[in-house]
Parts: sequence; C-alpha cells; structure tokens
Amino acid sequence: MLLLESEDWNVANEAKKRLIEMGKLAALALAKEINHPDEMMRTHVITALGQMRIPETAPALIGALKHPDPITATQSATALGNIEAQEVVGALIGALKHPDWRVRLGAVEALGKQGDPKALPAILTLREDANERIRQAALKAIAILQKKD
Repeated sequence: MLLLESEDWNVANEAKKRLIEMGKLAALALAKEINHPDEMMRTHVITALGQMRIPETAPALIGALKHPDPITATQSATALGNIEAQEVVGALIGALKHPDWRVRLGAVEALGKQGDPKALPAILTLREDANERIRQAALKAIAILQKKD
C-alpha cells in the first residue's frame, strides 16, 4: 500500500494491480485509505475498489461521494457503478443532485450500469439538466433502464 503513494505513476499503478489481485482483504484495507490527503492516492484507492467489485467496500465509496474534492466524488460514483450492494442505488440517486456536474455525470452513468429501474424517476429529471453531457448520459441510462422495467 505504501507504493500507492509513489510519485512514479507506473510504480503506483503496478502496486494497485497487485492489491486488486489480493482480493477482499486488500479491498478492506484500501477502503480505510479512501480519504487519504493525497489526491493520487485517493484515485488509486477508488479505482481499485471499483475494479474489485467487493460489496463490503460500498459504505466507504458512498462516504467518498460527499468528499469536498469533486474529482474524488466523481471517481467514487463511477466505482459504485461496479458494486452490487443494497445501499448503492439510493446513494447514487442522491448524488444526482450534486452541485458539480462531473459528480452528477458519474452518478447517472453508474446508475445506468447498475440497471435498477428504481432509479428511473430520478434520472428522468436530468433530461432538463443545464449540462449537455448529463442530458445525453441521462437519455442513455433511461434507454437501458426502460428495457429492464
């Protein structure tokens, strides 16, 4: 885990790959570092957790949706798109109201990946979002969710 803090991106990325291979035990340790003061460390932690897809890490990722750094919150939303846990959809629906468009975009894309039709009413409201990218992502998610409904 110390290598995730390396200033050499290649070293940090390789460390992330090794931690992913370790599975659940590493994921639970990584989740404890989700609010690390270093932005690059948070990025590696969050992307690794998303790739690991371990439901027990959902609470940490949901907590990171409220991080003051919008990039961290966006990455958390994206990672949550890969996590199947009961509380994920509700948290992502809440993130659709985030003031930063990047977080809203990450949340709507993650909800499309989750495929839970319960998110449809909240996503429908994004058809009127001021940001074109969000409107497009909402239309894509709506099409996916309507097929599942």
